[in-house]
Amino acid sequence: MRISTLCIVSLLSWLIAISIALVTNRLGLAQLPISGAFTAPIMQRESLRLSPLYPRLMAPVRLGSEMSTYLASMDTSAQRLCASQNFNNQLACLALTPNRQVADRVKSLAEASASVPCTAAGNRNQDWRLALALDQLRYVAPELDYQLLEAKLSASLEQCLSVLDDGNASLWHGRFSLGAEAFIVAASLYSEGELLERAFYHFKQSVMALSLTEGWPGGYNYWIQNRGLTFFLALQAYLTSGQDSGLKNELLNLARRNTLWHIYMTRPDGQIQATGDEGSRVDLKDESKKVIDLLAKLTKAPEAIAFAGYIQHRHGRASYHRTNHWLIPFVYDPKLDYQVNADQGLAVFDGWLPNQAIFGRNYLNQIVLRTGWRADDSYVLINGGQQFSHHQHADAGHFIYFAQGKPVAVDGAVYGSILADFRLYYGIRSNAKNLLNLSVADTNYQPTHIFKKRQEDGSQHMSMPHGSAIRSVEHWLQENAQNRTYIRSELLAYQPGPQSHISLDLTPAYLRNAQPGLVSRRFTFAKDGSLAVTDSVQQLDVTLFSHLNLPDLPQWRCIDATPQQSIRLTPQMQLTVSMQGLPACQSPFSLQFTQQLEQPLRQQPKLAKGKAWSDGPFQVLGGAVKTDHGKASITWTFQPVTD
Repeated sequence: MRISTLCIVSLLSWLIAISIALVTNRLGLAQLPISGAFTAPIMQRESLRLSPLYPRLMAPVRLGSEMSTYLASMDTSAQRLCASQNFNNQLACLALTPNRQVADRVKSLAEASASVPCTAAGNRNQDWRLALALDQLRYVAPELDYQLLEAKLSASLEQCLSVLDDGNASLWHGRFSLGAEAFIVAASLYSEGELLERAFYHFKQSVMALSLTEGWPGGYNYWIQNRGLTFFLALQAYLTSGQDSGLKNELLNLARRNTLWHIYMTRPDGQIQATGDEGSRVDLKDESKKVIDLLAKLTKAPEAIAFAGYIQHRHGRASYHRTNHWLIPFVYDPKLDYQVNADQGLAVFDGWLPNQAIFGRNYLNQIVLRTGWRADDSYVLINGGQQFSHHQHADAGHFIYFAQGKPVAVDGAVYGSILADFRLYYGIRSNAKNLLNLSVADTNYQPTHIFKKRQEDGSQHMSMPHGSAIRSVEHWLQENAQNRTYIRSELLAYQPGPQSHISLDLTPAYLRNAQPGLVSRRFTFAKDGSLAVTDSVQQLDVTLFSHLNLPDLPQWRCIDATPQQSIRLTPQMQLTVSMQGLPACQSPFSLQFTQQLEQPLRQQPKLAKGKAWSDGPFQVLGGAVKTDHGKASITWTFQPVTD
């Protein structure tokens, strides 16, 4: 069955009315049953035939003057790579300077390497590198005997496929990269057959997962260090040896969309905006360039080439960690002009790319709004989508705001350990965000035995706080169609322009079985960089506590119901608060909520110190109102001051 499109149908009626059969048909999957226990992907595969010729995964760039210059810019060279007895460096040497002597060394090192079994989480299997070696060896030295290496890879593939066929690995986590890596290994071994078809099925699940979200739900660090490279190497393998031209076009379109996601997620200060359980590589150093280089090589898209040039111009040798130099012959295309306006920084995209974009529309709903691409332009990121991964936070409707070269409203989360109290009782919750909490939220505050205390804080649902088991796109859709398990919001309006309007229905994030429209958040972003955020509730008897993390706020404050109040955060930024409802700062819910914030706010500055992904320290500004005749609202308006 041919995959005609990877563009998944819109989220209709909160996904309840989605026809799973229709979705899977459009994505080229055989129909899967939706009744009964769902413990693992149903293996209904399609026939697949790859080109029998090698290299089947990719043709590396041989050593030439352009490649030598680029290697030198990274403080390495072909001679240095070839002098090392490290397997990775010897593989790079073979790619750059193919000859029988190097081929013998690579073959010997590959055969002597020990395979690490695949696991559902924390996978350390690296046999995709051996597959890359076999692919190159069969091209450079086809006369050699590769039975030992092939047997090693075949056994590893079958073990990894057994993990994928089981129900433990989660799709927007370990299953995603396992599926891509299995296809790389299978494609190095076979041009057709059962193992290749099984691996391709799981790779297509990864393709479908990314086509739903376009960006990575669990945060940039997990994507760039654990997922992005092998996924696009697998994509490159199909582009090199696959037969379906329609699928190739769709894969390239997906690669272009993901390229844009990288670009739009980059803030004016040259750092990726943190969104989930983040680590150190939001700074674009060390890990990002290899993936962006590969995207530029795959797509030849001017924006990918320009972004790769931007990273290199900004970070120089730090663009690649030294342990990644061996990848350069496989991911870097020296024939592309990476120097186009690189010295302009992100401003190269002014007048080129739109100032607004949405990724994973109706699914991830990651929305970026900018006044422009210069270092002093304003930037807003809105997380408005559903739950896909346990590394996401309960943050539907959360936003960050960056203006005049500095953070204005920030994320309070700091990630250290997935089971740390700071994360479980603060970081993953609405409490740590620029969000609202509701006194009547029906959250399960002890969703698992890991939560030792019941902290009734009015935060959003935590459907997978520290572990997930999404077996397939089908499974995710099924859970939402039947139980609305991972539904958190509905995108009511996305109107980009000189004045952008975004509207989200957040009711399902707080109230599981309530009618739509009870809790909403609206954004208005103007071309002068001003931002208005309005939280509204209706038909409820509730205390609404809306709160902001503000680095420029001198101390904690709670504002009671008032028609309007203005606060000068800095000489360059004024914040106006408009409220409708009854005073509630002294209500039991508000007092309890503020008490619960005391400990994490004391911890946050120490935990955040020196962390690339944190914009702390900060103070919290809250607005508390109780509904009056079933209605209440709070509007925060940030207005840049130019005088």
